[in-house]
Amino acid sequence: MYINPHLFLINQFINSYETYAKLIVTDRRWSSFTMHSNRAAAFASCAKMRPDILFIDSDISGRTFLKMLLVKLLNPHIKISVYEEGIGTYRTNLYPSSLRSYFARIIGIGTFFGGCIFTNDIWVYNPIEYSKTFPHARCSIHIIKPSLIDFITNNFKFLESIFCSQEIEELIPIHSPYDNCLVYMSDWIIDYSIIERLRAFNGLKILKPHPHIEIDDHNFINNFDVAVPPHVPAELLIIKLSEKFSKVHILLNHYSSTRKYLQALKNVVFQYCPNVS
Repeated sequence: MYINPHLFLINQFINSYETYAKLIVTDRRWSSFTMHSNRAAAFASCAKMRPDILFIDSDISGRTFLKMLLVKLLNPHIKISVYEEGIGTYRTNLYPSSLRSYFARIIGIGTFFGGCIFTNDIWVYNPIEYSKTFPHARCSIHIIKPSLIDFITNNFKFLESIFCSQEIEELIPIHSPYDNCLVYMSDWIIDYSIIERLRAFNGLKILKPHPHIEIDDHNFINNFDVAVPPHVPAELLIIKLSEKFSKVHILLNHYSSTRKYLQALKNVVFQYCPNVS
């Protein structure tokens, strides 16, 4: 445990202020909280606070490099750790231009998670995969325990109370005649061709929009039995559905971290269907 831990929240997802308000009241593990309009403001606030350790979700890009530089200049002894963001943590193509990537590495800019010269540690769920993917990473590699499934399962009620406006079970029809369901998890752009798949599916149809978008096309929404609010974490939804249905089908337009983390759920099937709209 850390002494006087502070949580920086950034207004970059739907219902972020509601989440912030709930955390202040219910989560006693943090000594204090601040809400910021963007990452630059959060880094500036951190630089003024001068903590001993800073955990961040990403050290990628030149802009992040400059923000981390500011923190280091005002607090040279700070230890900066990156924690796993999702499948992006293991991606090798975040800097598609080889020339651009070459000069970024020379300067010390992070071209992969954990690659910034100011990063001391990275915390991941799969350190073996990370070390094989980035054998020349200079930061120390640590494993996150427990697994994400175990963490969510053990803290489900708390996480649900923080991130959801109502219990997930209230969103699902109690007397559904089906024992299987299909969840369409959208990308940033809605795939209207998914409607054809829905017509062929005999089960409960659930829409789960990307957390950064809101869908106001009611003609599209009406193709589903249930429309889950975008701010509901997909991991919470899928774990709860796996307890209620014998088979859960997940349709994805994108390679999602959810698929990587929840593939251990035996009755959940993930299907990747590229967006063709």
